[in-house]
Amino acid sequence: KQAGRRQPFRHKHLDLSFIAAINVAVCCLKVAAALDHGEAPIRRQALRVLRNLLAKHDFDDRYDSNKKSRIAALYLPFVVLALEHTSRLNTEQLMVSSLPASPSKDAVTGAQVDASSPTSSAEKGDANRAVGRFDRSQSSTSMSTVVSSFSTLPSTSTAVAHNQKLSDSGAVVRMRRATTLPENRISRMSGGGMGTRWRKDSTSESVTGGDSPVVVARVSSRISRASAVENCNMLEIDETRDLLASLLFVLKHLDSGILAQWWQQVMHSVLRIPSSVYMPDEVVSPGFVQFTNFLDMLQACLVVFQYPGLKAIRARLVRSDHMKQVLEQAYMQGIAAKPAGSRQSMAVLKKTSLPSLAFGISAVSSSSAGPSFDMEIEKHAKLEGCMASEVSIVVLDLIELLSSEFQLKLESDYGDNVVMRKVFNIMITLLRLPQSEAVLKHVFASFRAFVNKFPAALFQGDAAFCEALCYEILMMCNSPLRSVRTQASTLLYLVIRGNYEFVGTGCARTHIQCVAALSKMIGSGSIGSSDLNLKRSLVVVAQYGSGDEGMPKAFISEVSDLSQRLREVLQHTASLKDQEDDPEMLVDLQYKLARSYTNSPEQRKAWLDSMSLIHDKHQNFAEAAHCHIHIAGLMAEYLRRKGEHATGSKAFEAISPNVPRDESGGQEDKGMADIQQYSERTLVEELEHCVYHLDQAERYEVICDVYQLLLPIYHRNRDYDALSHAYGAMHQACKKIVDVTASGRRLLGTYFRVGFFGQPFGDEHLKEYIYCEPKITPLAVISQRLEDQYKTIHGHVEMIKDSVKVDSSKLKPDVGYVQLTYVEPFFGEEEKAIRKTGFERCNNIQRFVFETPFTKDGRARGDTSTQWKRKTILTTSHCFPYVKKRIEVVSEETINLTPIEVAVEEMERKVTALRQVCSVTRPDKKKLQLLLQGAVMVTVNAGPLEYANVFLRATSAHPTKHVQRLKEIYKDFSRWCGQALEINGRLILEDQLPLQQSMERDYREMCSKLESMIGPFDQAPEGEAVPKTVDLAEKSAPPVLRNRGSAKAQGKA
Repeated sequence: KQAGRRQPFRHKHLDLSFIAAINVAVCCLKVAAALDHGEAPIRRQALRVLRNLLAKHDFDDRYDSNKKSRIAALYLPFVVLALEHTSRLNTEQLMVSSLPASPSKDAVTGAQVDASSPTSSAEKGDANRAVGRFDRSQSSTSMSTVVSSFSTLPSTSTAVAHNQKLSDSGAVVRMRRATTLPENRISRMSGGGMGTRWRKDSTSESVTGGDSPVVVARVSSRISRASAVENCNMLEIDETRDLLASLLFVLKHLDSGILAQWWQQVMHSVLRIPSSVYMPDEVVSPGFVQFTNFLDMLQACLVVFQYPGLKAIRARLVRSDHMKQVLEQAYMQGIAAKPAGSRQSMAVLKKTSLPSLAFGISAVSSSSAGPSFDMEIEKHAKLEGCMASEVSIVVLDLIELLSSEFQLKLESDYGDNVVMRKVFNIMITLLRLPQSEAVLKHVFASFRAFVNKFPAALFQGDAAFCEALCYEILMMCNSPLRSVRTQASTLLYLVIRGNYEFVGTGCARTHIQCVAALSKMIGSGSIGSSDLNLKRSLVVVAQYGSGDEGMPKAFISEVSDLSQRLREVLQHTASLKDQEDDPEMLVDLQYKLARSYTNSPEQRKAWLDSMSLIHDKHQNFAEAAHCHIHIAGLMAEYLRRKGEHATGSKAFEAISPNVPRDESGGQEDKGMADIQQYSERTLVEELEHCVYHLDQAERYEVICDVYQLLLPIYHRNRDYDALSHAYGAMHQACKKIVDVTASGRRLLGTYFRVGFFGQPFGDEHLKEYIYCEPKITPLAVISQRLEDQYKTIHGHVEMIKDSVKVDSSKLKPDVGYVQLTYVEPFFGEEEKAIRKTGFERCNNIQRFVFETPFTKDGRARGDTSTQWKRKTILTTSHCFPYVKKRIEVVSEETINLTPIEVAVEEMERKVTALRQVCSVTRPDKKKLQLLLQGAVMVTVNAGPLEYANVFLRATSAHPTKHVQRLKEIYKDFSRWCGQALEINGRLILEDQLPLQQSMERDYREMCSKLESMIGPFDQAPEGEAVPKTVDLAEKSAPPVLRNRGSAKAQGKA
């Protein structure tokens, strides 16, 4: 009888459970249909209804944790639905504006990340202080207010129990409920896991007692629409927040057994795919896609719900308050009351209220609730802080569950699998984002457990794991919060000790990656205005090592050496900050740091990357290109030592002699074999990066040399797509070479000697440098720039603009002096014969010359017969272009020229200029006319004729060889002047005919005078090629005959 009475009661509860499950399934179907809808208000309303429904479940006092877990199981179809829309999440703007990126390679993709961080360490510290006052107990009691405002996550408190002992591998305990649902009440996931459809299993449908069944039959068949999702537009910010908040509610309360069962089904297919292998979409299983989307969703939750900071909250509330005033004014004007426009008015109201809904807070109540605006800001700051903390804890809980259940599988292939990289990247994101002190305590505990669980991934697998972790730990060691620094120092010591215990002979990887990370922090300015906190943390690490009695003395020495090495690197920080206004000196300091890491490729590469960024900022593209060329040479040399490259850095000899000189001198470092990230693929990527910068620098000839290194690799790998691209790029580069050679308008740099004198320059006193300035930089421009720059730094600075030798003893000691002189590349006779093109005379040059006129009686200037000239030849330590735009002068040589040698050199210079302008396919008319006017016109040709009158008369007593050489030069000069006049006659227009005729008369007169001194002019040398000229119509004025006999014949002509 009693059994008969219980039967209706049981059926009643079964019916109610079934109805509830059906209602949830219908709700999920409606949300799925709304997400596919093109109108944003419909999608927004559907997601808001689902969000409010979940909030109602969380606020209902009738539901304990066990019941909430069973309710969350009803919403499993929504999890599948949310994962299908991962690509539509609007997180890009939030990532750019708020997520500080490490300048190292990304932990997942391995791609280089920009070193600049939009969120400074000071702002991160402010965010920590702003949220840090809420401990975990306060968070749990105030989360009801959070949910009421955000309508997102439940207020159930979760705690992280961890052991403070460093050796405790179970440093983080799962933050989940102890109760679990029986397996027969979990809908079976078929196929590849969550990526397949959820279906109702007849064998697991028997339900006893009041347990509500999980009705998911035929639901996923309607909401699994991957192809349709790809055609949908992006979700808006408020829609993204509502979707992720609803997902987090389900994942937080969902039984861990369900998640573990799903992960178990897809883990075997995911972990077998290495992270470096590209898999086409048609090959990847649905379970693989769903699982990676799940991890991407977790990281998106961290980014979307991160604490924005007080400034952003204040700005948002100000905008919301302004929006409220606009709406009130529109309502008062009767816009919403008009019958004809009522529908349009409602649409306007909905659109104008959207910005505040992106954060889950009503715009109308943002400024009216509370006694003052500042109180309202403080209220919202608490809500945002608690929300960010709760989201971080939930995500950390799920990651801990995943790493605990599948520790061995995650560590397969030494962590070189997709899941491990994504899990690690989520944990790194937890450190990068602004977090409260309470959350950071749990994050550090999780990382301590990670070090003990996965030592092979950190210390034997890809170095990117250890690299990213060391960078973020050192960033936390510089935190203004003492508790954060203590946690970071503890974690850093654990990483060092874990490396030593895993390897058994040292901690080379941690040593190298810590120094490299600190170098990147200094180079990118991430340390901030003071490094005092970081130095304090390093002292704590050293104390941990000296106080750890259980470790051998070798390990204690390793810790002490690393701490001392990091402090030495920090000493350069002050010097770098002092030289922020001097880009040349700043690059020089970074260059010295790079030189000190010859035996540590990773640190040297980090500083070369930093130098390249500075050069790019100042548009010194040639120097930036050579920074990457040196990085490629560094990689090639490392591969040679591993036996994977035949010649190493010597292969770059044709590109730049500086590369084998700088990159092949390092000794074998015991830590070099520990670095796993240099391979043939990274070398190819770096060389391809060089091509981009060389094209910007207009050094097209070097592009072909770089591809000569790449082509054998492409052929060996049968990479025909890369070969096609390479030959196409070489084709374009050669076309550009032809164009710039024909036009003669490529300018590859101007060079100046800069000397520093005086105590204000410190170590730079009495040093001389050769500066390479872009294109044609006038002397006045660089003089003004250096004067303004050094006056800003040192105060009283004077410029010395002549090239005479400076006697430093006669200068004022408290004044800085800068001597500036224009110099030109210098080549000997043999070198001139080798360097035939203009590019070859501007590439890999090391010697420069400047001239100083003088006379025997001490005057600077005299007449032609007494004018001497001193040529000063300067040799630099390296060739231009180099990784920096100024190179120190290492030697100096002087040559004194007699007056007739001065005449020979000046006339050779004029002949060379005429030959160059006449030999191009398309001559520059303006330049041609300037040269002609300076050579043949009577009013300005006193120079050429004056040299002939002084040194070619019969009474001249100068050396015979110089006189004979000068006569030969004059004959060439006359022939090229005639050729130049002929070309100019074809180029000019009618209005320039009088000028052409005048120059021809002056030319004939000059030839007549020269013949009286050197005799009749010979014909052009046999076989001399006549330069091609522009094919223009002949002008009415007759061209000058190229070959002339005597002066009389020229007069008759």
